[in-house]
Amino acid sequence: MVGILCSQTRLLLAGILLVSVSVLAGCGGGGSDKIGTVEGKVKIDGANANSGRVVFTVGGTPYSGEIDPNGDYRAVGVAVGEADVTFQSAPSQGAAPKAPTTVKDMPGGGLVGKPIPIPEKYKTPAGAQKFTVKSGVNKKDWDLTK
Repeated sequence: MVGILCSQTRLLLAGILLVSVSVLAGCGGGGSDKIGTVEGKVKIDGANANSGRVVFTVGGTPYSGEIDPNGDYRAVGVAVGEADVTFQSAPSQGAAPKAPTTVKDMPGGGLVGKPIPIPEKYKTPAGAQKFTVKSGVNKKDWDLTK
């Protein structure tokens, strides 16, 4: 009789454990369907921006990607949903070089020189652009005007 109860108890505990593991495996799931990556190019009056940040604010939380010297940016881990998009100029880091410097290992042999400032109207929530972030990789180019 004791052996039967122990077997039934073990079977019951194994069943509870199996159901618990199944439920926990279904919850959370990594959340990859709730985040996305946004990448593209930023231009200012037709010229590639060469510094700064693109900021995606979703549900009050900001996510950003740095603009490289070719105008390309990539924001990783952005929450999906409707985003307010603003742009930030790079902080000044002392005097600009006297002459642009060619970067040999940069795609396209870009020039590094004085940062092209982001127009003020794109820096504030009032001037925010709208973009819907979806899971996976999103492509979005921005053409800003002064």
